[in-house]
Amino acid sequence: MILRLLPLFPAALLLSIAPTALAIEQTFIAAYRDWSLFTYDDGEQEMCYIASEPKEQDGNYERRGAPLIVVTRLPAEPDNDQVSVQPGYSYQDDSDVEVVVDGADRFFLFTSGEYAWTRGPAEDQALIRAMRSGLEMTVRGTSTRGTWSSDTYSLLGFTAAIGAMDSRCRP
Repeated sequence: MILRLLPLFPAALLLSIAPTALAIEQTFIAAYRDWSLFTYDDGEQEMCYIASEPKEQDGNYERRGAPLIVVTRLPAEPDNDQVSVQPGYSYQDDSDVEVVVDGADRFFLFTSGEYAWTRGPAEDQALIRAMRSGLEMTVRGTSTRGTWSSDTYSLLGFTAAIGAMDSRCRP
């Protein structure tokens, strides 16, 4: 659970910091339709993650950073892929983020700063199962300023990307 409270470095690096500026080396591996596989090495171990940007963005915000959804493979923990959402702003304290897959499967993620996560491994696995069988996912959250966003992500390529992550980064 402590890992869920730490910022997710690889996705943040994608958007804001050149990999050479830190001791973490990240590498783009491949694209699978709307999802991409990356690895990063912190000097001790290689870790994998897949990421996607929304196809549509809606909300009453004036501006925000680039939103992203990430599934990270934790190397020492089997069957513990973690789903995180980064909206491009700081979430309202003690708010939930609603994630809906294909208009049917509904999940509520907890927030901390600029990130949202499920509440544990069982919820991560349930969300990942829904994402594997889905076509589209919407993520709705509220910022510290009270503005809201609703991002729509394509799930095309998700199954192939997570399969490639399974092959490349086994716990």
